[in-house]
Amino acid sequence: MKQYKLRCAYSLDCENEFDKSYYYTHVEAMTAEDLHSKSRIAAELAVRDVQIDSLIKQIMYYTNESEAEVEASLPQFEVS
Repeated sequence: MKQYKLRCAYSLDCENEFDKSYYYTHVEAMTAEDLHSKSRIAAELAVRDVQIDSLIKQIMYYTNESEAEVEASLPQFEVS
């Protein structure tokens, strides 16, 4: 199974429950900060992964749900 799917940028920015521009904000920040190499981008993604895993563990603790239950409740986005 591939780790990276072809995502629809429109759904990331226009069809999320928070009414925020996630994709465009990242593109702009990466361009402004000269973040073009795969290694630097992967390092940023790894930091986010650690933060997300920590938040999932906290949700599991407070809700007594399994990791699978918590992940199933997260927003799902269109794959093109």
